[in-house]
Amino acid sequence: MECAEAIVVEVIETSKQFNTVVVGLGKTGFACARYLAAQGTSFAVTDNRDEPPMLGKMQAALPDVPLFLGGFDESLLMSTDHLLLSPGVSLQEDAIVKAIDSGVEVYGDIELFCRNITAPVIAITGSNGKSTVTTLVAEMARAADLNVVEGGNLGTPALDLLGDNEPDVYVLELSSFQLETVSSLNAIASVVLNVSPDHMDRYEGLTEYKTAKERIYNGNGTIVINLDDPAVASMARNQRTCVDFTLFDPLPGDYGVRDYDGERWIVKGEDKLIPVNDLHIKGEHNIANVMAAMALAETLNCPRAAMLSVLRSFPGLQHRCQWIA
Repeated sequence: MECAEAIVVEVIETSKQFNTVVVGLGKTGFACARYLAAQGTSFAVTDNRDEPPMLGKMQAALPDVPLFLGGFDESLLMSTDHLLLSPGVSLQEDAIVKAIDSGVEVYGDIELFCRNITAPVIAITGSNGKSTVTTLVAEMARAADLNVVEGGNLGTPALDLLGDNEPDVYVLELSSFQLETVSSLNAIASVVLNVSPDHMDRYEGLTEYKTAKERIYNGNGTIVINLDDPAVASMARNQRTCVDFTLFDPLPGDYGVRDYDGERWIVKGEDKLIPVNDLHIKGEHNIANVMAAMALAETLNCPRAAMLSVLRSFPGLQHRCQWIA
Protein backbone atom coordinates (compact mmCIF):
# COMPACT_ATOMS: atom_id res chain seq x y z
CA MET A 1 0.00 0.00 0.00
CA GLU A 2 2.89 2.38 0.74
CA CYS A 3 4.14 1.92 -2.85
CA ALA A 4 0.71 2.64 -4.34
CA GLU A 5 0.31 5.78 -2.24
CA ALA A 6 3.74 7.01 -3.32
CA ILE A 7 2.78 6.63 -6.99
CA VAL A 8 -0.42 8.63 -6.51
CA VAL A 9 1.44 11.44 -4.76
CA GLU A 10 4.01 11.54 -7.55
CA VAL A 11 1.31 11.80 -10.21
CA ILE A 12 -0.49 14.59 -8.34
CA GLU A 13 2.70 16.60 -7.92
CA THR A 14 3.71 16.04 -11.54
CA SER A 15 0.29 16.90 -12.98
CA LYS A 16 0.33 20.35 -11.37
CA GLN A 17 3.10 21.26 -13.79
CA PHE A 18 0.87 20.64 -16.82
CA ASN A 19 -1.25 23.33 -18.38
CA THR A 20 -2.97 20.72 -20.56
CA VAL A 21 -3.40 16.96 -20.65
CA VAL A 22 -4.11 15.35 -24.02
CA VAL A 23 -6.51 12.44 -23.51
CA GLY A 24 -6.14 9.73 -26.16
CA LEU A 25 -3.13 8.95 -28.34
CA GLY A 26 -4.62 8.11 -31.69
CA LYS A 27 -4.23 10.15 -34.87
CA THR A 28 -6.02 13.20 -33.42
CA GLY A 29 -4.28 13.04 -30.06
CA PHE A 30 -0.90 12.90 -31.74
CA ALA A 31 -1.82 15.97 -33.82
CA CYS A 32 -2.84 17.74 -30.60
CA ALA A 33 0.48 16.86 -29.00
CA ARG A 34 2.47 18.18 -31.95
CA TYR A 35 0.48 21.41 -31.92
CA LEU A 36 0.93 21.99 -28.18
CA ALA A 37 4.64 21.25 -28.42
CA ALA A 38 5.01 23.80 -31.21
CA GLN A 39 3.25 26.38 -29.02
CA GLY A 40 5.56 25.69 -26.09
CA THR A 41 2.69 24.53 -23.88
CA SER A 42 3.43 22.42 -20.82
CA PHE A 43 1.45 19.23 -21.33
CA ALA A 44 1.25 15.48 -20.83
CA VAL A 45 -0.52 12.73 -22.75
CA THR A 46 -2.63 9.93 -21.33
CA ASP A 47 -4.39 6.91 -22.82
CA ASN A 48 -6.24 4.05 -21.17
CA ARG A 49 -4.54 1.60 -23.52
CA ASP A 50 -1.08 0.23 -22.79
CA GLU A 51 0.03 0.65 -26.40
CA PRO A 52 -2.09 3.26 -28.20
CA PRO A 53 -1.79 3.47 -32.01
CA MET A 54 0.53 6.48 -32.12
CA LEU A 55 2.79 5.52 -29.22
CA GLY A 56 5.85 4.79 -31.35
CA LYS A 57 5.53 8.00 -33.37
CA MET A 58 4.92 9.99 -30.22
CA GLN A 59 8.02 8.65 -28.50
CA ALA A 60 10.12 9.32 -31.59
CA ALA A 61 8.81 12.84 -32.25
CA LEU A 62 8.31 14.11 -28.70
CA PRO A 63 10.40 11.90 -26.40
CA ASP A 64 10.35 14.35 -23.49
CA VAL A 65 6.56 14.62 -23.18
CA PRO A 66 5.30 12.65 -20.14
CA LEU A 67 3.06 9.70 -21.01
CA PHE A 68 0.54 8.10 -18.64
CA LEU A 69 -0.73 4.86 -20.16
CA GLY A 70 -2.85 1.89 -19.21
CA GLY A 71 -5.68 3.83 -17.56
CA PHE A 72 -7.00 7.28 -16.78
CA ASP A 73 -5.66 8.55 -13.46
CA GLU A 74 -8.28 10.83 -11.90
CA SER A 75 -5.68 12.83 -10.00
CA LEU A 76 -3.88 13.60 -13.26
CA LEU A 77 -7.04 14.68 -15.08
CA MET A 78 -8.35 16.77 -12.20
CA SER A 79 -5.10 18.64 -11.54
CA THR A 80 -4.64 20.40 -14.86
CA ASP A 81 -6.22 23.48 -16.41
CA HIS A 82 -7.33 21.92 -19.69
CA LEU A 83 -8.17 18.47 -21.01
CA LEU A 84 -7.76 18.16 -24.76
CA LEU A 85 -10.05 15.24 -25.46
CA SER A 86 -9.62 12.93 -28.45
CA PRO A 87 -12.90 12.17 -30.25
CA GLY A 88 -12.67 8.48 -29.37
CA VAL A 89 -12.89 9.25 -25.64
CA SER A 90 -16.40 9.74 -24.30
CA LEU A 91 -17.38 12.72 -22.19
CA GLN A 92 -19.20 10.17 -20.03
CA GLU A 93 -15.96 8.44 -19.04
CA ASP A 94 -15.92 8.47 -15.22
CA ALA A 95 -12.57 10.22 -14.94
CA ILE A 96 -13.64 12.86 -17.48
CA VAL A 97 -16.89 13.52 -15.64
CA LYS A 98 -14.99 14.05 -12.39
CA ALA A 99 -12.56 16.41 -14.11
CA ILE A 100 -15.44 18.46 -15.51
CA ASP A 101 -17.11 18.55 -12.10
CA SER A 102 -13.86 19.81 -10.57
CA GLY A 103 -13.76 22.76 -12.96
CA VAL A 104 -11.28 21.54 -15.58
CA GLU A 105 -12.01 22.91 -19.07
CA VAL A 106 -12.59 20.05 -21.50
CA TYR A 107 -12.58 20.49 -25.27
CA GLY A 108 -11.33 18.78 -28.41
CA ASP A 109 -9.12 19.46 -31.39
CA ILE A 110 -11.84 21.19 -33.42
CA GLU A 111 -12.52 23.66 -30.63
CA LEU A 112 -8.80 24.41 -30.33
CA PHE A 113 -8.65 24.79 -34.11
CA CYS A 114 -11.58 27.23 -34.13
CA ARG A 115 -9.94 29.37 -31.46
CA ASN A 116 -6.86 29.83 -33.63
CA ILE A 117 -8.21 30.72 -37.08
CA THR A 118 -9.68 33.75 -38.80
CA ALA A 119 -10.45 32.27 -42.23
CA PRO A 120 -14.01 31.04 -42.89
CA VAL A 121 -15.00 27.42 -42.38
CA ILE A 122 -17.39 25.17 -44.30
CA ALA A 123 -18.51 22.42 -41.90
CA ILE A 124 -19.96 19.06 -42.90
CA THR A 125 -21.35 16.19 -40.87
CA GLY A 126 -23.78 13.32 -41.32
CA SER A 127 -24.06 9.60 -40.79
CA ASN A 128 -23.20 9.01 -44.45
CA GLY A 129 -21.73 10.98 -47.34
CA LYS A 130 -19.65 13.53 -45.44
CA SER A 131 -16.33 12.56 -47.02
CA THR A 132 -17.79 12.84 -50.53
CA VAL A 133 -19.35 16.22 -49.82
CA THR A 134 -16.19 17.53 -48.14
CA THR A 135 -14.15 16.56 -51.19
CA LEU A 136 -16.67 18.02 -53.63
CA VAL A 137 -16.83 21.37 -51.84
CA ALA A 138 -13.04 21.59 -51.69
CA GLU A 139 -12.74 20.80 -55.40
CA MET A 140 -15.43 23.35 -56.28
CA ALA A 141 -13.58 26.00 -54.29
CA ARG A 142 -10.33 25.17 -56.09
CA ALA A 143 -12.11 25.39 -59.43
CA ALA A 144 -13.11 28.90 -58.36
CA ASP A 145 -9.41 29.73 -57.76
CA LEU A 146 -9.76 29.77 -53.99
CA ASN A 147 -6.94 28.60 -51.75
CA VAL A 148 -8.62 25.81 -49.78
CA VAL A 149 -7.51 23.11 -47.37
CA GLU A 150 -9.71 20.27 -46.18
CA GLY A 151 -9.50 17.79 -43.35
CA GLY A 152 -10.85 17.05 -39.90
CA ASN A 153 -12.43 13.64 -39.60
CA LEU A 154 -11.32 12.98 -43.18
CA GLY A 155 -7.60 12.75 -43.91
CA THR A 156 -5.54 15.45 -42.24
CA PRO A 157 -6.39 16.28 -38.60
CA ALA A 158 -7.66 19.84 -38.25
CA LEU A 159 -4.71 21.11 -36.20
CA ASP A 160 -2.32 19.91 -38.89
CA LEU A 161 -4.08 22.26 -41.34
CA LEU A 162 -2.82 25.30 -39.43
CA GLY A 163 0.18 27.06 -40.90
CA ASP A 164 1.85 30.43 -41.21
CA ASN A 165 -0.48 31.52 -43.99
CA GLU A 166 -4.21 30.90 -43.75
CA PRO A 167 -6.12 29.69 -46.81
CA ASP A 168 -9.19 31.42 -48.23
CA VAL A 169 -11.36 28.75 -46.65
CA TYR A 170 -11.18 25.60 -44.54
CA VAL A 171 -13.50 22.71 -45.43
CA LEU A 172 -13.97 20.42 -42.45
CA GLU A 173 -15.56 17.01 -42.17
CA LEU A 174 -16.73 16.62 -38.58
CA SER A 175 -17.94 13.59 -36.66
CA SER A 176 -20.51 13.66 -33.89
CA PHE A 177 -17.70 12.85 -31.47
CA GLN A 178 -15.77 15.95 -32.54
CA LEU A 179 -18.87 18.13 -32.34
CA GLU A 180 -19.55 17.11 -28.74
CA THR A 181 -16.68 19.29 -27.50
CA VAL A 182 -17.09 22.30 -29.82
CA SER A 183 -18.40 25.66 -28.65
CA SER A 184 -16.62 28.21 -30.88
CA LEU A 185 -17.48 26.84 -34.33
CA ASN A 186 -19.11 29.56 -36.41
CA ALA A 187 -19.08 28.16 -39.93
CA ILE A 188 -19.88 30.34 -42.91
CA ALA A 189 -22.06 27.41 -43.99
CA SER A 190 -22.77 24.01 -42.48
CA VAL A 191 -24.79 20.88 -43.17
CA VAL A 192 -26.06 17.77 -41.44
CA LEU A 193 -26.46 15.46 -44.42
CA ASN A 194 -28.50 12.78 -42.68
CA VAL A 195 -29.00 11.08 -39.34
CA SER A 196 -29.30 7.31 -39.00
CA PRO A 197 -28.57 4.97 -36.06
CA ASP A 198 -24.80 4.95 -35.65
CA HIS A 199 -22.40 4.84 -32.70
CA MET A 200 -25.23 3.66 -30.48
CA ASP A 201 -22.61 2.23 -28.15
CA ARG A 202 -21.66 5.85 -27.41
CA TYR A 203 -25.14 7.41 -27.22
CA GLU A 204 -28.19 6.51 -25.19
CA GLY A 205 -30.36 6.82 -28.28
CA LEU A 206 -30.91 8.54 -31.61
CA THR A 207 -31.99 11.78 -29.91
CA GLU A 208 -28.61 12.21 -28.23
CA TYR A 209 -26.80 11.38 -31.47
CA LYS A 210 -28.92 13.93 -33.36
CA THR A 211 -28.22 16.56 -30.70
CA ALA A 212 -24.47 16.09 -31.14
CA LYS A 213 -24.78 16.45 -34.91
CA GLU A 214 -26.97 19.55 -34.58
CA ARG A 215 -24.17 21.43 -32.82
CA ILE A 216 -22.68 22.07 -36.25
CA TYR A 217 -25.48 24.60 -36.78
CA ASN A 218 -24.34 26.78 -33.86
CA GLY A 219 -23.22 30.19 -35.02
CA ASN A 220 -24.51 32.68 -37.56
CA GLY A 221 -23.76 31.17 -40.97
CA THR A 222 -25.96 29.62 -43.62
CA ILE A 223 -27.42 26.24 -42.74
CA VAL A 224 -28.12 23.64 -45.40
CA ILE A 225 -31.03 21.31 -44.67
CA ASN A 226 -31.91 17.89 -46.14
CA LEU A 227 -35.70 18.00 -46.30
CA ASP A 228 -35.87 14.27 -47.05
CA ASP A 229 -34.41 13.27 -43.69
CA PRO A 230 -37.00 13.83 -40.92
CA ALA A 231 -34.37 14.11 -38.19
CA VAL A 232 -32.50 16.83 -40.10
CA ALA A 233 -35.61 18.62 -41.38
CA SER A 234 -36.82 19.04 -37.80
CA MET A 235 -33.64 20.75 -36.61
CA ALA A 236 -34.07 24.31 -35.35
CA ARG A 237 -33.49 27.02 -37.94
CA ASN A 238 -33.42 29.94 -35.48
CA GLN A 239 -34.21 32.58 -38.10
CA ARG A 240 -31.00 31.73 -39.94
CA THR A 241 -30.36 31.84 -43.67
CA CYS A 242 -31.33 28.37 -44.89
CA VAL A 243 -30.91 26.52 -48.15
CA ASP A 244 -32.90 23.30 -48.46
CA PHE A 245 -32.43 20.37 -50.79
CA THR A 246 -34.68 17.47 -51.71
CA LEU A 247 -34.85 14.65 -54.23
CA PHE A 248 -38.24 16.01 -55.24
CA ASP A 249 -39.57 19.26 -56.72
CA PRO A 250 -38.01 22.13 -54.71
CA LEU A 251 -39.37 25.42 -53.48
CA PRO A 252 -38.02 28.62 -55.12
CA GLY A 253 -34.38 29.17 -54.20
CA ASP A 254 -33.84 25.58 -53.04
CA TYR A 255 -32.17 22.59 -54.68
CA GLY A 256 -34.14 19.62 -55.94
CA VAL A 257 -34.73 17.16 -58.76
CA ARG A 258 -37.25 17.68 -61.58
CA ASP A 259 -38.22 15.65 -64.62
CA TYR A 260 -37.98 17.25 -68.05
CA ASP A 261 -39.32 15.10 -70.90
CA GLY A 262 -38.32 11.91 -69.12
CA GLU A 263 -34.85 13.16 -68.09
CA ARG A 264 -34.09 13.92 -64.44
CA TRP A 265 -32.27 17.17 -63.73
CA ILE A 266 -30.79 18.70 -60.63
CA VAL A 267 -32.31 22.16 -60.35
CA LYS A 268 -32.25 25.22 -58.16
CA GLY A 269 -35.72 26.70 -58.11
CA GLU A 270 -36.59 27.00 -61.78
CA ASP A 271 -32.98 26.83 -62.98
CA LYS A 272 -31.83 23.63 -64.67
CA LEU A 273 -28.31 22.78 -63.50
CA ILE A 274 -27.15 19.34 -64.62
CA PRO A 275 -28.79 16.12 -65.83
CA VAL A 276 -28.55 13.36 -63.24
CA ASN A 277 -27.10 11.08 -65.92
CA ASP A 278 -24.12 13.44 -66.34
CA LEU A 279 -22.93 12.58 -62.83
CA HIS A 280 -20.29 9.88 -62.54
CA ILE A 281 -21.24 9.16 -58.94
CA LYS A 282 -24.46 7.18 -58.99
CA GLY A 283 -27.34 6.60 -56.61
CA GLU A 284 -29.97 8.75 -54.95
CA HIS A 285 -27.66 9.36 -51.99
CA ASN A 286 -25.07 10.88 -54.31
CA ILE A 287 -27.64 13.16 -55.93
CA ALA A 288 -28.32 14.44 -52.42
CA ASN A 289 -24.57 14.79 -51.80
CA VAL A 290 -24.17 16.84 -54.97
CA MET A 291 -26.96 19.24 -54.01
CA ALA A 292 -25.53 19.68 -50.52
CA ALA A 293 -22.08 20.42 -51.96
CA MET A 294 -23.45 23.00 -54.38
CA ALA A 295 -25.44 24.72 -51.65
CA LEU A 296 -22.31 24.97 -49.49
CA ALA A 297 -19.99 26.06 -52.29
CA GLU A 298 -22.47 28.73 -53.33
CA THR A 299 -21.84 30.53 -50.02
CA LEU A 300 -18.21 30.96 -51.14
CA ASN A 301 -19.44 32.67 -54.33
CA CYS A 302 -18.16 29.80 -56.43
CA PRO A 303 -19.34 30.36 -60.01
CA ARG A 304 -21.95 27.89 -61.12
CA ALA A 305 -19.82 26.95 -64.15
CA ALA A 306 -16.94 25.97 -61.84
CA MET A 307 -19.20 23.81 -59.68
CA LEU A 308 -20.73 22.05 -62.68
CA SER A 309 -17.30 21.41 -64.18
CA VAL A 310 -16.27 19.58 -61.02
CA LEU A 311 -19.47 17.54 -61.01
CA ARG A 312 -18.99 16.42 -64.61
CA SER A 313 -15.51 15.05 -63.87
CA PHE A 314 -15.70 13.86 -60.25
CA PRO A 315 -15.23 10.06 -60.18
CA GLY A 316 -16.01 9.53 -56.50
CA LEU A 317 -13.70 8.62 -53.65
CA GLN A 318 -11.37 5.67 -53.61
CA HIS A 319 -12.76 2.52 -51.98
CA ARG A 320 -16.29 3.75 -52.68
CA CYS A 321 -18.50 3.12 -55.70
CA GLN A 322 -16.51 4.78 -58.49
CA TRP A 323 -17.08 5.60 -62.13
CA ILE A 324 -14.51 4.06 -64.45
CA ALA A 325 -14.16 5.41 -67.98
